Amino acid sequence: MQMIGAMAAVLATWCVLGAAMVGLGSIVLRAAGAGRSEHALSASAERWGSEEVLRSFWLGFAVVIAVLQAGHFFAPVSFMTELTLVAAGLAGLAWNGPAFAGAAGRALRSSVRGGSRGVVLACAVLAAWLANRALGAGDAHDSGLYHYAVMRWCNEFAVVPGLGNLSGPFALNNSSLLYAAMLDTGPWNGRANHIANGVLLLALGAQAVRGAGRLWRSARGVARAGAADVLDAVLLIPVVMLAVAEDVSSPKTDLPVGAVMMVCGAALLRWLRAGGAARRMDGAVFLAVMASAAVCIKLSAAGFALVVWAVAAAAWGAGCGDRRRAMRGLFVMAALSAALIGPWLARGVMLSGYPLFPSRALAMPVEWRVPERDMDELRHVISNHTKGELPMFLHKKVAQIKPIAWYAKLMKPPFDDRMEIKGWEWVRPWLFTLPVSSPIEVVMPAAIAAGAGAIGWRAGRRARAEHRHALNAAEGDGTRAFTLFFLPVAAGIVMWFLIAPGPRYIWPVMWLLAGGAAAWMFARGGCTSERGRKGLVALCVLGTLPALAFGGLRLYVIHKQNPLKHVPFVGPGPDHGFHPLPTIKLEQVRTNWGLEVWVPAKVDDNGRPQPLVLWDAPLPANAWPALNMNLRLRKEGDLGGGFVVEEWPQATGHRS
Repeated sequence: MQMIGAMAAVLATWCVLGAAMVGLGSIVLRAAGAGRSEHALSASAERWGSEEVLRSFWLGFAVVIAVLQAGHFFAPVSFMTELTLVAAGLAGLAWNGPAFAGAAGRALRSSVRGGSRGVVLACAVLAAWLANRALGAGDAHDSGLYHYAVMRWCNEFAVVPGLGNLSGPFALNNSSLLYAAMLDTGPWNGRANHIANGVLLLALGAQAVRGAGRLWRSARGVARAGAADVLDAVLLIPVVMLAVAEDVSSPKTDLPVGAVMMVCGAALLRWLRAGGAARRMDGAVFLAVMASAAVCIKLSAAGFALVVWAVAAAAWGAGCGDRRRAMRGLFVMAALSAALIGPWLARGVMLSGYPLFPSRALAMPVEWRVPERDMDELRHVISNHTKGELPMFLHKKVAQIKPIAWYAKLMKPPFDDRMEIKGWEWVRPWLFTLPVSSPIEVVMPAAIAAGAGAIGWRAGRRARAEHRHALNAAEGDGTRAFTLFFLPVAAGIVMWFLIAPGPRYIWPVMWLLAGGAAAWMFARGGCTSERGRKGLVALCVLGTLPALAFGGLRLYVIHKQNPLKHVPFVGPGPDHGFHPLPTIKLEQVRTNWGLEVWVPAKVDDNGRPQPLVLWDAPLPANAWPALNMNLRLRKEGDLGGGFVVEEWPQATGHRS
């Protein structure tokens, strides 16, 4: 019964959070002119449906990030912050009541008639399953390394100058951790990991289920489905991949940025397919805001996001037909993006002295700036981990498995140390490592894209030979729209390959590649028959099975746990149904300037080696990289005043 109660608490909280974010997003839409004319930012109240509700949710999430980024310069993130945002969101929901009532009424009538009953049921099942997955321990490694620590700093202090001097990862400026810190107050104090990411994945999953439902119903002739719905349906697979990983029960940044990127990519395709005259300004503004929010959450999204912004601006300007209207739209796009990116860049300067940490670009001459040597080391470790350390680790693991030991020879790196990588020698072992390190994140979407591309190319040739239009006659194949859609996808892949080619940085783009290729196939006339559309839905559902299987396998390999006890369902935990955070033995280190910092002890009470993680350690604490012994407080006795690194004439740090 405790597990049921915990799941009910999670679901109830998600309902409140979801409603608040939809309300916040709707305020943005209406304040910008929603419903006043056909050229307003959003559709009129009478025309609002699931598309507008989902867009309002994601705009609301962006509003939360923008408000938290700006407010954190003046005060810690507190329960009052959360109450204020929730109250504003619920007020926005009431303000736009007619629009949402109309959308809810249409959904209810459709469900009663049976048209969308399956979609509603599938969303309910998905919500219950994700609530169960959210009960997990929240034991993702990076969360233990710095996510929980950053959340604690956000709750106890306003933005801390030079926090990156205490630990480099603290300065990575992931704004989704502000959102998680906001939830880690009030009734969910100490348990925000169970609610923060799950509601985002549920919104993404609802979009995927809606796309699959439209495809299925279009096969029966009771709905119309377009190529963008195919892309949405394909996203079912990464939704399940994330659900069985640690992302739902941990405040990992990979899920928020991935969800925002995939929502942004799907919206881009839908908007481009509408054609120049039919493209509304609300679509361009939504794309600009989502692209900006993705960068604020994680800098690795920058390549994809910048090209999305450029494509949206160029397509809007070229297809608008009215110069004044085009300029007005571009101004709104720029203003809302600046409201997100401006404070984010300023936070970067406050945390490290670099607006784009761990890049040296635009370094500011502030006293708390992280030493270039420390920053460069962090950047090289991030890059070389994916190019060298991971292939070396997996090569050793695979070599121990006799049936596939032959494959280990292909994976063997030509270097023995990740810091000794020269030129492009890392590419071959890295390439052969992908089927082992990222079968669901990279290999599977690449295979889907290749297969769908081949089918689409063949269908297009057959259509031309028969002198008829492919597809969905009303839409056409939209070659130009797909070309523009694949530009940010290509930019994301190139940036990933050159900087840090790890699976965690590219899976959203790879699944957009797969979904976009499947959508292109559909637009070219592939799988457009009744049987073909149902087959697409069936393949998307079946595609979730490898994600489930690999999630269990990864759990066994990394944590040495029985996957059947944790996949696909999580059992009840000892904390009122929840699984609590792990703990770690700590000790204090005193820097040369007398600052005492908590660090993980080398061994636990049983003499076993401990990982370099902090979990919910007291402040100040550092796990990795090694503590700089020249660290001191900017203001004596004031942790909130920040940290600086200053040379000490006698470097004699000691343990207390």
